[in-house]
Amino acid sequence: MSKPASTKAAKVEKARFLHAEQEWRDYKTNIETLNNLNNGTVEMTDLFPNSTFSAAGKRLEYMEKVLNAIERVYDESPAELKEFARLLYWNDNPLKWYEVAAQMGINRYKALQWRKAIILKTQHELGWR
Repeated sequence: MSKPASTKAAKVEKARFLHAEQEWRDYKTNIETLNNLNNGTVEMTDLFPNSTFSAAGKRLEYMEKVLNAIERVYDESPAELKEFARLLYWNDNPLKWYEVAAQMGINRYKALQWRKAIILKTQHELGWR
């Protein structure tokens, strides 16, 4: 017996959401990687050892596209949303969304709204929605 389409769609949406959220968490690492490539510190073959040159190029293009989308979303966000994103995704000591809410003095509902807004806007920028 297969699952209803709505259940499958919900799982896909959740997976997309979590994927976009992970891209935010990986932002600092990916920026560093891109800078190392541009400075010649790292070769593309070192970064993607099992890929052909064209496949590595596509992965690099994808990384740049995601980084640009995150930067656009971040730059267009109000100051309090930027602070929320910095604490949630780019903090050296990772915090959960409810810990960020407590630290910023906002309620949990508002924190969830902000988290969802950041990720949905990122998905929209990337054409994932």
